[in-house]
Amino acid sequence: MITASMTIGSASYPVVGEFVISSIRGVPLTLLNAKVPLGPAKKGDTVVLSYGYASPAQWRGEVVEIAKGGDIMTVSASMPDELKLCRSIICESFIDETAEAIIKAALSVTGLPVAKIDSTGAQIARYTADSISVRAAVFQVQETLSLGHGLSGYALWLGEDGLVWSTDDRPGNTPEIVSGQNLVDHAPSYNDLSHVTTFMLPGFLHSQRFTIKDTRRSISGTFRASRVFHELKELSARTHIFYRSGE
Repeated sequence: MITASMTIGSASYPVVGEFVISSIRGVPLTLLNAKVPLGPAKKGDTVVLSYGYASPAQWRGEVVEIAKGGDIMTVSASMPDELKLCRSIICESFIDETAEAIIKAALSVTGLPVAKIDSTGAQIARYTADSISVRAAVFQVQETLSLGHGLSGYALWLGEDGLVWSTDDRPGNTPEIVSGQNLVDHAPSYNDLSHVTTFMLPGFLHSQRFTIKDTRRSISGTFRASRVFHELKELSARTHIFYRSGE
C-alpha cells in the first residue's frame, strides 16, 4: 500500500490524499500539485513530500502558488534550484560563438554547477539575450539550432551532479512494465506520444529509460520517457508515462 505525507513550512499533513508530480523533457521545472486541508501555507514555504511503498521517495520544493477553496487548498510547488533557471536573468550578446558556449554562459548566471553540455558543432553568427530568463535563453538557442542547423532533441534538466544540456538519457534505474504484473493500460501511437499507465514508480523522471513487455499488443522494448506524471487520486496510485516509439 502506498503512503503519502507532506510538510509545508511548519505544518504537517500525515496523509495526502491527492497529488500530481509532473516531469516533462524540455521543461526544466518539476511541478507538484497537492490537495491538503486548509492551513497556514504561503508562497516561498518549503514543501517536503514523502511518497511510496516500503522505502518512500522524497520530493522537496518551494511553494509557488496556493489556491484555496472551502476547507481544501491546492498547493503548487517547484524545486528551488530549478526555479533559478526562471529567476536568473541574462543580458549578453554573442557573435560567431558556438551554441554550447552560449549555453554555458547562460547556465553560469544561475550559480548552479554544470555537469554536462553537449558539443553541437554549430556556430551561431549573432545571438542576443536581452534581459531574459536563463530558461528562455536556452529555449532560444535550441530554436536557432532546430531552424537554422537542423539540430534537435536537446533538453535541459537538473541532475544529481548539476545542470545537464544534452540529447542523452537521464541516468537511473530502468523499471520494467509487464503485462499481468504492473501494466495497467497502454495506448501505443506511431504518429504521436504513446501512453502507458502503471502502478506508481516513485522517483522516476523524464528522460529515464524504462522497459515495456506488453504481450497483448506484442510490444516489447526499452524507451525514453518524454513525460512522467505521478498521480495519487481517490486511493489510486498511478504513474503515467508518455514516450515516442522511436526513442
